[in-house]
Amino acid sequence: MREVLEENFGGEARPQQTRFEEEIRTRELLRKKQQEKHLYIDVQAVTPKTFREYGSTDIAQFDADPRTDESAPRLHRVKLAVKMDELIVQLAEDVNESPKKLRLWVMVNRQNKTVRPDAPVLDLDQTVEELYHRVNHHKDRALRLWVEVAEEVDAEGNGVFPAYALNGPAGSRSESILLFLKCFDLQTQTLRGVGQIYIGRDKKVDDLTPYILKFMGWGDKVPSDERIFLWEEIKPTMIEPLKPKQSLKAAELQDGDIICFQRLLDPKSDKGVQEQRKLQDDRVTDLRKRTTDFFNTASEYYDFLCNKKTVKFCPHPSRCDENEYPAFELTMSCKATYDLVAERVGLILGVQPTHIRFWTVNSTTSNPKATVKRNPSNNLLAMLNTATYSQLQQNNRMDALFFEVLEISLDELEHKKSVKVTLLSEGTSKEEQFDLLVNKNGTVDDLVEALVKKAKIPGEAEGGRIRIFETSQHRFFRELKRDYPVISMNDYAQVYAERVPDEELQASENSLISVFHFHPDPSRAHSVPFKFLLIEGETFSETKKRLERRTGIKGKPFEKIRFAVIRRSHYKPHYLTDEVANKMGE
Repeated sequence: MREVLEENFGGEARPQQTRFEEEIRTRELLRKKQQEKHLYIDVQAVTPKTFREYGSTDIAQFDADPRTDESAPRLHRVKLAVKMDELIVQLAEDVNESPKKLRLWVMVNRQNKTVRPDAPVLDLDQTVEELYHRVNHHKDRALRLWVEVAEEVDAEGNGVFPAYALNGPAGSRSESILLFLKCFDLQTQTLRGVGQIYIGRDKKVDDLTPYILKFMGWGDKVPSDERIFLWEEIKPTMIEPLKPKQSLKAAELQDGDIICFQRLLDPKSDKGVQEQRKLQDDRVTDLRKRTTDFFNTASEYYDFLCNKKTVKFCPHPSRCDENEYPAFELTMSCKATYDLVAERVGLILGVQPTHIRFWTVNSTTSNPKATVKRNPSNNLLAMLNTATYSQLQQNNRMDALFFEVLEISLDELEHKKSVKVTLLSEGTSKEEQFDLLVNKNGTVDDLVEALVKKAKIPGEAEGGRIRIFETSQHRFFRELKRDYPVISMNDYAQVYAERVPDEELQASENSLISVFHFHPDPSRAHSVPFKFLLIEGETFSETKKRLERRTGIKGKPFEKIRFAVIRRSHYKPHYLTDEVANKMGE
């Protein structure tokens, strides 16, 4: 026993007392943590590394989990009484830098709903609590900080920061501003943080280019067949191009602003033509790229970031084979048109987009709710939310759609009526459902032909005549004549199909009766009703044999059945015995 425990768990089984003591200690720690909760605060620190890993709008995503996301701000649980110089030591250890090279910036909520660095923390003798209450005007539950790492140090190893003087009562401002740089890569279709720079307010936008070239390792100057385009990320929905000859002051740039840049080749140059050809070839051969958007500029990509949605596409549970068409996810813009969504789903499924029908998902049951009508002007958002004003309480899931692969195109489907038919075999004991599509101007005769084809059963010439009938509340409603219009069929009735028994082929309508199942009284009908031929003079014992063949119910289950006659004038059943029935048959 000792060897097994040593090999698998590293030691002997701990006594029950030890485990009990550990549970007590754990509960005590949780209790103490809860009691001291008011003494601590969360500090979310955005570092140069997290910014370089970040690929979306603003500088960081503050609700991301740093345990699973490299771009998430670093989370520190610190005491409110800790002084800022002590916090710097803790953060320096986390970023593996000397505390002397670090400076912290307070991040604030701007009026346009962005979160940006606003001013450096110069008073390091104040506590975390004092700083939090001084800068927290929006009741944030955490203190948000930007961790700046100096690129240059003085003789004593202290970081050199040009934007603010380290000495002085309020910190004297210089004419330099802190800007963050992001790069949009056309080939990889990604947006990433590059770094931050200090630059004078009197400089022109074009003066940012040397900094960008240095960061990216693109040489000393921009080649003649290339250009670098720049935008200011004012907020996620406002990306404004910058004029090269405009001064930063005239562009109203300030500390914490974000500049996005993109390197573009002249489309008419040889390199530009080659790049475009390569990008097109890659999209043709790569299914993943063919099912994602392509953005020519950073501003287009920002628009996508603001509108992107990941949708799960699932096979319809009763109309699609999940083994042949498994579920998958697609990330698209909410602005994607219906036809574009169908095209991309078709690429993944390997079917024509015109043969795909979408269904919304009930948010309560997760079952298919309603078909999505094809409308070229509709976008993905409208497809997910098809509820009318009167249906607002019947919410759809906004992150999922069911799909169905059709045998015909949606255009053809518009001219057809969908009829659900239950095919009976082995009497009435075996049921098989089929969804049939018949031209709206067709007849029951066309419905029978569609059933033969879909169910892959012998035609009427070979297998015998097929009867189509409707039921309501498990009672026989009517048999449909072959020339009856399909468009006039009751949408709420259950439709059945069965081979007409040989004995009924030549029988008159007056000799056929309607039979239904009930238990324990006639008001509680169940199972499949049917027509049955009465033969004058036949003993009921012989009639029961025919009923056994007609229903397909055999053996002991059939022996448990009691038979009764129910007049239309009232529903009180008159139960039959062989003796009474024989008298009736005479």
